Amino acid sequence: MKGTRMFLYVALGLAAVAVVVIALFLQDDGKATALKAAPGQAVVLPFGTLLERYDNVTSTGGAGAYLQSVWGTDASAEQILTFYDAELGKLGYQPTALPPPPPPSAEAQSVCIRRYTQGPFTYQLNLGQLPWKVGSRWLKTGYQHVLVARLSN
Repeated sequence: MKGTRMFLYVALGLAAVAVVVIALFLQDDGKATALKAAPGQAVVLPFGTLLERYDNVTSTGGAGAYLQSVWGTDASAEQILTFYDAELGKLGYQPTALPPPPPPSAEAQSVCIRRYTQGPFTYQLNLGQLPWKVGSRWLKTGYQHVLVARLSN
């Protein structure tokens, strides 16, 4: 009887701690809200087709939030960079140096072609080739490249 009661108290205590930890982890720390108002969050690639957009990603537990658009395009990397350099430059973003590219790999779907920063925000462009997984389907034809534009804080 005494052991059962002790077990019950310990179990209730652990459950209370778990509830508090989960509540704190799931609480929005304001980064997602700030990101939705960030300069550049609505930049639209004029020579591409929007394939997928993640715009409801929230920040929890101190991690940054992100918004991501996936575009199908026939534009070259140079055309894409010219467009984003101009558009993001108008909004105060500055290009940053990229780390050296990783060695080629069969698993790599894309490579980072430019990263921009403005205050707490980072805008990253990754360029990939087909085939490309969009949601649960594979895109195999129709575009020369797939561009992933990701804005984060």
